[in-house]
Amino acid sequence: MAHPVVWSKKIYFYPTGNTPATSLTQNLAPEEDAKILVLGCGDARSVLYTIHADQRVGDFIRPLDFTFCDHEAAVLARNIILYTLLIDGNTDDAKLWNIYFHVFIDPSSLALLQSQSRKLLGLSQSLESWSSSPYGSIIKICTLDTLTNVRVFWSKYTMSDLTPAQQTQLKDKFSKAMKDNSMGRFQPGTRNLSATRSAGPLAPMILEMGAEHFKHYWKTGLAAVPNSPLAIREATQVNPSFVYSGAGDVFNVHYGTDPILCFHLAAALAPIEGDANTPVKEGDLEGVVAAIQGQFKAWCRSFMDRASKGNLTMRFFTGDALSFCKALQYRSETGHLSTPEYARIWGGATINFTSDYEATNTTRAPLRFNVIESSNLADHVEMLNLLLVASPLLIRSHTSVLHTNTLVSSNDGQSPALNKMVLDLPLVSTIIGLIPERHLSESTFHSFDSEMMMSLLTADSTGPKQLHESNIWRVPYALQPPTLRHGLSIPEADLAHILFNAYLKMFSDESPNDLVKSLTGLRGNSGGRPTTRVLSLLHHTRESFARLLSSIQSIYTGGNWDTVLNKFIGLVQSDRTLIVGMNNFQDLTCYFELLGVDAEGRFIPSPSEITSIQGDTSLSWNFGRWSGPVPKIVCVVLVVPRAKLRVAEGIDITPTLHCETAVGEVVNNMHSGFQPVFGRIEVLNSNHSPDQRRIVIHEDPKGWSGSSDLICHFYAPAHIFVHGPPEQTEISLHIRNSMAAVGAGVTRLLGPLMCIFKTTLADGRRAMLVKERPRIVEEHRRFDEVARLIELGAVVRDGEKKDAVFKFTGGVTSSIVMRWNVEDEGAKELLRDRKTEVYTNVESNTAVHVGFNGHEEGDERWFGTELYFPFPVNVGSLSTRIARKSSYIEVEGRIIYEPNTDPEHTLFPVIYDKSDGLVKSLNMHHLNLSSLPKLQTPLTPTPTALRSMLNNHLGLTLSSTERRSRTLPADQRTGLFHLKESIANIFMRMLWDNKNQPSAFSLTSSEDGHWAFIFVDSVRLDVVGNTLVADACIFPLTMEIMTKHTGLFFDTMQTFQSSIRQLTTPESEVECWKRVLPSLVERARTWQHKPSCEYKPGQGEFGGGGQVPRSTMLGFNPICSCGEGVDLGGFGVNGEESKKWKPFGRWVTRMALASPFPASMLGRELGEFREALRRGGPGELERVGERPSASTPAVSQSTSATKTSVKKNGLADKCSSCGGPGKPKLSVCSGCKKAVYCSRECQAKEWKKHKAVCSKASK
Repeated sequence: MAHPVVWSKKIYFYPTGNTPATSLTQNLAPEEDAKILVLGCGDARSVLYTIHADQRVGDFIRPLDFTFCDHEAAVLARNIILYTLLIDGNTDDAKLWNIYFHVFIDPSSLALLQSQSRKLLGLSQSLESWSSSPYGSIIKICTLDTLTNVRVFWSKYTMSDLTPAQQTQLKDKFSKAMKDNSMGRFQPGTRNLSATRSAGPLAPMILEMGAEHFKHYWKTGLAAVPNSPLAIREATQVNPSFVYSGAGDVFNVHYGTDPILCFHLAAALAPIEGDANTPVKEGDLEGVVAAIQGQFKAWCRSFMDRASKGNLTMRFFTGDALSFCKALQYRSETGHLSTPEYARIWGGATINFTSDYEATNTTRAPLRFNVIESSNLADHVEMLNLLLVASPLLIRSHTSVLHTNTLVSSNDGQSPALNKMVLDLPLVSTIIGLIPERHLSESTFHSFDSEMMMSLLTADSTGPKQLHESNIWRVPYALQPPTLRHGLSIPEADLAHILFNAYLKMFSDESPNDLVKSLTGLRGNSGGRPTTRVLSLLHHTRESFARLLSSIQSIYTGGNWDTVLNKFIGLVQSDRTLIVGMNNFQDLTCYFELLGVDAEGRFIPSPSEITSIQGDTSLSWNFGRWSGPVPKIVCVVLVVPRAKLRVAEGIDITPTLHCETAVGEVVNNMHSGFQPVFGRIEVLNSNHSPDQRRIVIHEDPKGWSGSSDLICHFYAPAHIFVHGPPEQTEISLHIRNSMAAVGAGVTRLLGPLMCIFKTTLADGRRAMLVKERPRIVEEHRRFDEVARLIELGAVVRDGEKKDAVFKFTGGVTSSIVMRWNVEDEGAKELLRDRKTEVYTNVESNTAVHVGFNGHEEGDERWFGTELYFPFPVNVGSLSTRIARKSSYIEVEGRIIYEPNTDPEHTLFPVIYDKSDGLVKSLNMHHLNLSSLPKLQTPLTPTPTALRSMLNNHLGLTLSSTERRSRTLPADQRTGLFHLKESIANIFMRMLWDNKNQPSAFSLTSSEDGHWAFIFVDSVRLDVVGNTLVADACIFPLTMEIMTKHTGLFFDTMQTFQSSIRQLTTPESEVECWKRVLPSLVERARTWQHKPSCEYKPGQGEFGGGGQVPRSTMLGFNPICSCGEGVDLGGFGVNGEESKKWKPFGRWVTRMALASPFPASMLGRELGEFREALRRGGPGELERVGERPSASTPAVSQSTSATKTSVKKNGLADKCSSCGGPGKPKLSVCSGCKKAVYCSRECQAKEWKKHKAVCSKASK
């Protein structure tokens, strides 16, 4: 295992989730098939909501293929029961709710649960019978082990072995357990704040009600359903799906469980059109539950509809997430269904896939995914461990995403989870080929209101202040093709020191000095003593580090890997920082050998090599009876008596365990990568020589609840056992030494070495050396041979690879150099000429175009290439080096650690992806507008609190820098600032003044008059982004429209001008709008792009195309024409207000209008947010959007038409060479930052003239 073995006697059961449902397809283009891997999947909420939000949208009904992984089989058993009831068409919503969310239920609900469990048991006698069942076409089981485990729980749910009296006793037992569990959480002055995270912008409104509902649920075992007193009286039975979990039949439900946390509470608190249950009145808990029951019903109906139409597949695996990822990778690379990966950290079953994963299967299960959701696994297994095994499973596409979620301290710096990895972020991103989205763009359409609320509510508390941090990992926006990978070029000695520093960080708990620093930091963050849980959390083993090196080895191009490894080993051997560093050395080199990091096997001598030095006697001590050669690595088996475990079962921590081997008092080695299994062993071929024997384990399915011994086995270098006879060769199991273990009194129970059990190889029943690792008896019978551990590197590198040269300052990546090796002979000749000038064009913060052209009259040759950086760099300070004789050009960029992006290149980009011919929006989640809750507007009469909350929500769209810029003159504020103000103005008008009908807004330029119209139908709740979104249409005025339809335009405007609200936009805001509009349209798209789409190469003006936006110039349309007049939402309905603007209908396009938020509200933004509230109170945030709007003045046909049709002069508006728009876009000269070009050809053609004035060329 690449994660330490944790003493797992107590693991909480999460029958329901504690965060609101989200859409798992939100980042995909609507045409893309969804292949979704959900690690740590938990309950069904996000699956149900994804299907609801992904219901047929216009032309699309994409196939959905989910693969679910959870270590708790009871979670999967519950989910499958719900899904199969819905597939059956069960519409008894009250019973479905009771079964899934209530601890205690009425007899009729229990009867439905039991009958469905019996039905599933009957259909699942084997994998074959399940596949041929009515559910087999939708619900598929990944492994036989998974089916066996979920059947255990379905059997328990029938409660067929319990008498009525025993069932009553069980309910009484659980009632008492719930009361005991919650007593300490209901003390005066304490309240549960978790519900605020589910209320988004209306978080303050749920504060008291959420705390009260939490108490209600834990006192009654039921949500506050309508007519709660009657429901409580009727709930006479305990819900067996809450009783049984991996911990047995003890009450083990997590102490934070509350059903309302799974839903979108803002939709219950706001007035929703068509929902009589909203808005919920203050203190009306039953009203809150009634509203979210409506959500649950709608989601279930959507699931039933999708299941009946097909295109839905759901695959289930129970076991460890890291192992599952490695098993999928193993299957992908070898084609074998049987893998060496263990299904669970505690257990003997390995992952053996069903025939659904066979290559010849026409409906083969996916091995790569375009969405990977990892829940909060990064908190439990550590971010880097997760990324190394999950990232290879991600399909390399621009819309593919890997989600990580962590719980962090609000006192930490920005992006604390990203900063706490043992390597800096640019290195990690290069290794895995993915970048956190917040480093690609400073803005997002997800708000953090609830996290702000949590921060403020805990600001004065002395306990830890925890906030949720979400990161989306994806390939760089500009990367073409998206499968391109980077080689890692670092000098050998530098890399060895970087790896050694990472090694020290990874195992800093073994350093007394670092432990003291950690304790000091923890006290500073929490305001008090660090918790024993924090102190006992360890996430790395030597296998973890070996896997990291294996990943780096696969991309290393900076020298000889063996040299790097030799230097690193030298640093480890001379280190005195880690107290037990050398005690773990054999474990480290063992995994170097197994994972191929040490391909030559230089660090593990064979026993025969040791024998040649020490004499044959040493080999005969423990291997004398072996009939064949002794391998370099053997398997050690230790059988721990169950009685020895009971001594430590009462400890109040979750420590990690490790095994040790020792020969006399001289050699002592630690082995953290072992496999623990409860059961008994059977020795096959016992009358043969030891190397021909095989160990079979009869696993005890009761695990911790049983009485079997604990079998531990691990790999170790064979040479460590030739230093002494069997009676002096000790094998033992220990609790890992830590401050938490000492504080919990483990040393008093087990002694200073914290040894649970120790024996020697002389005890052949409890300690032995074998050639192959044991298998459980079921697997031994199925396979003729036992496979030796075969592992793959964590990252597979396919396709073209570009070397990235890393430079460091103070051990941290400071810059990256990308090189273009010029190979064309003509290009080499031209480059050798010193008259040849080299130019660079910035494409994005990760891409630069480099080129040069002929300089003689008539020489039309030009050469160029794209250089892609593996991590964002400061494009304003690029440096170029030209090696004319050696024929290469290097561009060096300084690393940007703080998200700092150029809106021109990276503000919500939309791309035409040549690899699949799709138009894709990046960094902006897709919305099915028609499925979102629609607010009743105007919100009057409106409580002052609601008005303040929504105004504060709009205020949070401004970053701290933008808030400070309010004092600056308007022309010194950014275009993005002005854009946010305009959007806030639109929302305020819709929320407070609108008459529940479409409204028209005009975007105008002080010099050019009207340049676009926005028609807003309604304001909706974006429940995934926790923000507001306007269902709107955009009508960009173009020279073509104004020329051909001048009369129609002015006749309509003169008639309805009084109802238009005008927003004056400065020049910088106009460009910002033009760059954002394509993405606002794309995220709401329900139609397909046409073959003639202007975003495609060759389809744009002047024969260009392939550019998004099409143009940023006034008089030109920034968006394609594919969606004009198609599915216009409320604007297309024949209402009185819509009829006014119907003549424009053929030119308008629907969009999801919302304001962007700072991508990193945690950390830097959080501190300044608190200060803003302290300085000016809530009103300090409300000031955004204060800019007044006015009715549109009379339109003069003679002036406005002229102004609209005349494009502005200046280099920023047209190509400096040809005067046309971009092909694909206008790029700025990286030297003078003034000249702009529509294409590389134009820049090359113009360079001869431009170099005379270019500031860069003149230096």
